Amino acid sequence: ADFDICEGITTPRLHYGRFLSHLDDLRTLTCLVICSNFQGHGHPIFVHGEGLCIRGSAEQDITWNYPVVASEDLTFGQNAVERGMSWGWIHEYIQLTSPWTWSDFIKQRRRWTWGNIDAVRRGLIPPSGGLMLVARLFLGNAVGLVSFVGLLLVPLGVIHVSDTYFTILLVALAFWLIEYTYAVSVGASYEKNSRSFKIKQTIIGVLLAPITSMTSIVVFFTVLFKGNPKKFEVIAKAKPEKRGAKVKS
Repeated sequence: ADFDICEGITTPRLHYGRFLSHLDDLRTLTCLVICSNFQGHGHPIFVHGEGLCIRGSAEQDITWNYPVVASEDLTFGQNAVERGMSWGWIHEYIQLTSPWTWSDFIKQRRRWTWGNIDAVRRGLIPPSGGLMLVARLFLGNAVGLVSFVGLLLVPLGVIHVSDTYFTILLVALAFWLIEYTYAVSVGASYEKNSRSFKIKQTIIGVLLAPITSMTSIVVFFTVLFKGNPKKFEVIAKAKPEKRGAKVKS
């Protein structure tokens, strides 16, 4: 790839099928929609360390020497843009393992969220990148909340929406479900999984879409309330019964 920096799509393919791995379907969707557009046009919003490919000359120029506890990938990537490095996106998959426990899931999201907030608040990333990141976090959660409330109150007649606008909303929802279905199918498509497994988990993932979407919003506000961990908290990545030396990352 003719870029200074590029990355692909994160997907929870390894040990897929658990509820926590379905919660990570939203990460795949974000990569397919947000990262593909913004990385593809040379200016990322989010940056993930998994599968981050960097030219040695770019790494030497930007360095990793920033006073961060977490979100070092975001800090590096946003500063690369400021230094004029070329960014790219490739349609290849980085296969991940989702957290094994709910407490680890919260711990991981808390680290990510507060790492991003800390990087923006301390001015460790350029203002344009910080503005894009804050806008994405706010709009993503605000639209999710409004959509969820609307899906509950419009059918009950509490809120009235004109037929024209309601049609537009249904079309938007249909497009989102198509995108989400594709993202779930990507997660289920590990090469060792059977065809029946892939179909079954894709159906389950799509049916869980309202729950996973709302859960991600609840988790976001939960980790905000818990506050800054102020350290890099690790989580176990090996399967519990095969953990042995307790491999962590």
